[in-house]
Amino acid sequence: MLTSHHLRTTIALALLALLLGACQSAAPAPTSAPAATPESAATAAPAPTSAPAATPTHEPDPVLAPTAAPTAAPAAAGPLPAPLYFLSMDGQIWRMERDGQTRRQLTFEAERVLDFHVGQPDGALVYLAGDGSQNTIVLLDQGGRAELVSGAVDSPIFAPDGGQIAFQRFTPLASPAQPAAPGQETGVWSMDRVGGQRTLIQASDPITDTDSPPDDARQYYPVAFAPDGSRLLLGGYYPVGEGGFVAVKQLPGGAAVPVSDGCCESSWSADGAAVLIAGGTQIQDAYLGLWRADPASGQATALIDSAQASGSPLITAPWLLPDGTLYAFAAIAEAPEFDRPNLVQLQRVRAGGALEPLRPERFAVGDALWAADGSGAVISSPAAEQGPGDGELSWVPASAGAVLPLGTQGMRLRWGPAEPAPRGDACGRFQAVAFQPAASRAASPAARDIQSRLIALGYRQVGQPDGLYGEQTRAAVQAYQQALGLAASGDVDCATWGALLAGRRP
Repeated sequence: MLTSHHLRTTIALALLALLLGACQSAAPAPTSAPAATPESAATAAPAPTSAPAATPTHEPDPVLAPTAAPTAAPAAAGPLPAPLYFLSMDGQIWRMERDGQTRRQLTFEAERVLDFHVGQPDGALVYLAGDGSQNTIVLLDQGGRAELVSGAVDSPIFAPDGGQIAFQRFTPLASPAQPAAPGQETGVWSMDRVGGQRTLIQASDPITDTDSPPDDARQYYPVAFAPDGSRLLLGGYYPVGEGGFVAVKQLPGGAAVPVSDGCCESSWSADGAAVLIAGGTQIQDAYLGLWRADPASGQATALIDSAQASGSPLITAPWLLPDGTLYAFAAIAEAPEFDRPNLVQLQRVRAGGALEPLRPERFAVGDALWAADGSGAVISSPAAEQGPGDGELSWVPASAGAVLPLGTQGMRLRWGPAEPAPRGDACGRFQAVAFQPAASRAASPAARDIQSRLIALGYRQVGQPDGLYGEQTRAAVQAYQQALGLAASGDVDCATWGALLAGRRP
């Protein structure tokens, strides 16, 4: 186990860079606009063919079932239950539509994107770009591209209503320790999406000597809000040594309740009534197995005990439905691998910890994202020689239906809204990005983002994206506006930005 959350992010980044040469990225087909500075155009991956998965029938397990009644999910229009957002090998965020074939690039950052989250219901993105130690949290929505906070920050996530963003401030151990200025204390912060007002909601223990940090200085980061937004699941680590912990923060202003036996993978059940703790598929001393914890008391109950006579229980990506049905990718390994991914099956966890295989295939699971109704999961399967990080994406039905390869690689899997609904204040917040005369021209991240989106749409007369809004950029914007029937000012207003953000083609 790694000793800090941002260190895990840095290692994943390094693995991404090593694999970058093998990446096949997909981009929209160019328009007929002339190219002043040719760029190599990416081609779309071939469309996989497979029948949509059937939704399994759930048989409630009285041992696992909470008091909440099950809720039916609407039928999906394609193999995927919703659009899939993922972090690609190119270090950018992509969106795959429900057909499991069509995908497009959503971010065009100069630095790699390390982590991200999707807001509901407008499909806004909040993401982390940087090198893992000095980062910037960026908000990307109909109101524009806004850099919210920079420095030693990590793990941005939206609240369920999309109005708040939680993130972590941490102490970089590689730099000299300095007293925290007001508003710069380490811990988990909440920030208004609009207006930016910030509140420290869970302080980390201070580290005053980065050369010799205390072993027991608890460092917190946000994992996930409960579905109703009333609680925040926290992960934690210590500055040195091994070990991690999990806690549940009651909002607003409640205490952080530690979860007993908390370590490794933590997640909410589908209805937010329980916290699930999985040991993962790597061998980490006693942290094998699966637990269910009460978020109010933090008391955890073992569902699959770490001590098994037949071998080591390797459990990852559990998903507990409101009716008590519990799925996970799991295996009891007699001789588990220590230096490569261990293979697991999609299984149902019965009362007493019995595992019931639902599919015969075995997968290396680097990341997994369940459909809300338990009909299946998207998994990222790294090759044996890769270890954690990017892997081939596939849709794995929970019962009938073939496994569907999605024709790309990625990690950090998230669902997004099928039809994003812009917030009413979006255009009121948008600041036009306009042509600048040469004498007063200065590079800006917003202009660079626009240039990159135009190039992806085929308007290569922009040249290299440099953030300078000059004559070439103005001409490309004007041509794009004319092709869409927008007011052809050559400046990017809210309507033009909305079209660029959506990847809209003439």
